[in-house]
Amino acid sequence: MTAKQWAAALMVVSGLSGTAQAGWWPGGERDWKQQLRGDGKELYDAITRVHPGIYDERNPEFVSRMDAALAVLNQRSDSATDFWAYYWAMSEFVASFNDGHLSYSYDDKLPAIKQRFWPGFLTAERLGKQVVLSRADDATLPATGDVLVSCDGTDAAALLSDRVGRFYGRWSLQSQRFRQSYRLFLKTTNPYISDLKTCVFEGSGGQKTVTLNWREISEADAQQRIQALTSPFRGKFEYNYSDNLLRIALRDFDPTPGKETAKTIDQYVEKLAADQARLQTTDAIVLDLRGNGGGSSHYSRLLARAIWGEKAVAYQPSVKAYVEWRPSEEKIKIMDKYMMFAGLMGYDKETVTYWKSVLQGLKDARAQGLKLWREPAILRGEDGAPSSYVVPVPYKGKVYVLTDFTCASACLDAVDLWKNLGAIHVGRETSGDTVYMDISEISMSSYPAKAYLPTKVYRDRPRGNNEPHTPSTVFEGDISDTAAVMAWIRGL
Repeated sequence: MTAKQWAAALMVVSGLSGTAQAGWWPGGERDWKQQLRGDGKELYDAITRVHPGIYDERNPEFVSRMDAALAVLNQRSDSATDFWAYYWAMSEFVASFNDGHLSYSYDDKLPAIKQRFWPGFLTAERLGKQVVLSRADDATLPATGDVLVSCDGTDAAALLSDRVGRFYGRWSLQSQRFRQSYRLFLKTTNPYISDLKTCVFEGSGGQKTVTLNWREISEADAQQRIQALTSPFRGKFEYNYSDNLLRIALRDFDPTPGKETAKTIDQYVEKLAADQARLQTTDAIVLDLRGNGGGSSHYSRLLARAIWGEKAVAYQPSVKAYVEWRPSEEKIKIMDKYMMFAGLMGYDKETVTYWKSVLQGLKDARAQGLKLWREPAILRGEDGAPSSYVVPVPYKGKVYVLTDFTCASACLDAVDLWKNLGAIHVGRETSGDTVYMDISEISMSSYPAKAYLPTKVYRDRPRGNNEPHTPSTVFEGDISDTAAVMAWIRGL
């Protein structure tokens, strides 16, 4: 589940979120040096209290890397004179963990960016290269399609890692580079980045050196260009038969109370059970995860049971993996309040029972002074025992799982499970996540901001740390074009 989704759920369920007052941004009213130092140390201390990485013997460098990142933040604070110096230093600290489940967010809108500058063009990563994809009408600029080689003597990959990846993290992931690499040539508010002067591009006529002329770009123009380069597929919920294929589109696995996800997926499970005669004659099922950024892994198991059957799901190889929790006071308090509203989440009785057992396990572990608590496999239904689900005859046809770069968190868990059950992965490479999961929300004491920190760690997970799923067959066209994608799958 992503930090933003947990934020939405916890704001509704736990009542832990604060409310920022309007007008709290004025830079002249704060000592930003002390604010940055104080909040950096408070975030550091929260991670120390809550994060399993502190006691993770398989990640012995966790604490030393965190210490080094805090040292950089404190160095940044010496020149911090406004909010943006604070913002980018905190962003750099958070990015150093390379963890999509660890984040820092603000309780109010950020101050408006007064000016943006660009050299007349923007690049973005495509198939491992940094390509010019948006430009002004200026003959002195590199042409659309030209590939960045270097700037000021530094090669393109190193430039991107240092000037963008350092502040956004997880730069090894193609999905992250796809989303963020346009920022290399868009100058906004980061005081820790100096202007590039000359760049070399490779085009149809060979290499070309370009002297950069930084100029202002309007907010409307910038946003339109960014949208064209980075806009993700907007997923939907759909259950459609077409040309003897069943496509089940799952835009998210969001467990937030009041959202349609739980109700919709329950309906799909019921349809799969009721549709057996027609279902067993189809050529294939397409589980469409485009646009799905995660949520709860509960839903992918529901669908797996409805397609492959109870027995197949119960005896997955993942039974060898296990989970360890950090039994922190913060996590126990959040789960206590969370469980008060468990029925609103749309979970079945078995899942609610599971969460209650985890909560009790965390309380017992804290009372015993344990650093990490190993969750018994039986709590996850991984002992082979049958559940109370009524499951149809297992599906005998092909199952395709379709992804794009937005697939993260519980979406990755779905791909893990469905591929193990025999699904064929197609489309585009997914995002990736670390082995640290399950978010706790921590409010800052002197500032209207919150940290979202992982509280459990997966052990022996077949998919590695920040390892994406790469499809067996890549779709090279417009991944948002559903008709084209489905026609391509039929050809497979």
